[in-house]
Amino acid sequence: MIKRSMLFLACSSILLLLIACSGDSRTVKVGLAYDSGGRGDGAFNDAAYAGVTKAQQEVPVEVLELPATGTETDAERRVRLQQLARSGYNPVIAVGTGFSSVLSTVAAEFPGTSFVIIDVALDGQNIDSVVFASEQGSYLAGVIAATASKNGHIGFIGGMDIPLLRAFEAGYWQGAVSVRPDIVIDSSYLGNGSDASVWNRPDLAAQAASSMIGSRCDVIYAAAGGSNTGIFQALKDAGGSERGLWAIGTDSDQYNAPQLAAVKEVILTSILKRVDVAVYEAILGVSKGQPVTGVQRYDLARGGVGYATSNKALAPYQTPADTAAQRITSGGITVATAIRHLKAADTGTAVSLKTGDLLTVTLSVNASTGYSWSVAGGTGEVLSEEGKAVYLPGSSSAIGSSGSYRFTFRAGKPGLTTLRLVYKRQWETTESPAQTFVLTLAVTA
Repeated sequence: MIKRSMLFLACSSILLLLIACSGDSRTVKVGLAYDSGGRGDGAFNDAAYAGVTKAQQEVPVEVLELPATGTETDAERRVRLQQLARSGYNPVIAVGTGFSSVLSTVAAEFPGTSFVIIDVALDGQNIDSVVFASEQGSYLAGVIAATASKNGHIGFIGGMDIPLLRAFEAGYWQGAVSVRPDIVIDSSYLGNGSDASVWNRPDLAAQAASSMIGSRCDVIYAAAGGSNTGIFQALKDAGGSERGLWAIGTDSDQYNAPQLAAVKEVILTSILKRVDVAVYEAILGVSKGQPVTGVQRYDLARGGVGYATSNKALAPYQTPADTAAQRITSGGITVATAIRHLKAADTGTAVSLKTGDLLTVTLSVNASTGYSWSVAGGTGEVLSEEGKAVYLPGSSSAIGSSGSYRFTFRAGKPGLTTLRLVYKRQWETTESPAQTFVLTLAVTA
């Protein structure tokens, strides 16, 4: 009897030792394929890794991180995803829009692996598509920027000129105009929709920011990933917060990012995209055997977007931002997801918009005593005017001097309409013949 008991104890000890040596069977192997810039960008990629760190507090997680190269091709992105899936990592998390053209193919090759893609909506039985209502957070950025601006002149700098970033810009414009209809807004992108290297070009971002500062822009919304550091540095070099020059960061709380400590003084707030929450939820889903699939939209109501309050200098501007947030979540405000800018040379063209899109028309004028304007058509249910014509000063700040006027419109119900902007130059005793800017507009749902 004693020998049997000793044998049982010995076998039990060996079994426990084997289990211990084999590792925790619940361990989740997470593969992270980063976007351009990689971990340490103080923004998008860091937020994804923060989600892994949060999950590690609840379940055993092993992580393999594969960075991107600045000039990575689709083929190279595909290889990174395949490498992670073949090595048994599940979920495989693709951070950013650069994976949009390759992830569906790779996911079909590995049906037993859960794939997560950030900022892209894709179909697939084993794909968790995480999208954010970035336009809602950007609306709050516009409210804060317009309220904080002393010069009535603010800016937006995006990375790639892609629909995702146009949503950032559209929300920013709409929020700014909502509290200050006469606000002047400059917009700039560091590159087109095919050059991913601009997400990590702080030199280009610094040049764009310096140009805006030279035009008396005093608040800049920085939506350029790792290039944001150039914007922050340009604002600091120009006098920073002591001169009332501010930046609004993106994705994570950039005021508290250790790598941005040297320029944190100019970061008034950051518009948060809770990539960390999405990654955390994806990992927990896999650990429970219930992987998240389908398109998951993280908006203000879900806590998926918002703004950081780390900088105490933000306090005077929080009330209007919070009021706007409440109106958005209650359905009182619908935020635009696209914006298009036109100039006088675009007269006579046909333009297609979707309901809710923003359209700006900027018309240049020569020095004269003044101009009169009228909007003859295009208003109402199909196209409504957002505020009044805004004078954009040139060499002089006096109305009627060389400069431009900007009109902002918003597409309403689906339909066809013709937009006519009629303007006359005012002389001391007579008026010049009327000039007309015409657009044919087709609005779809």
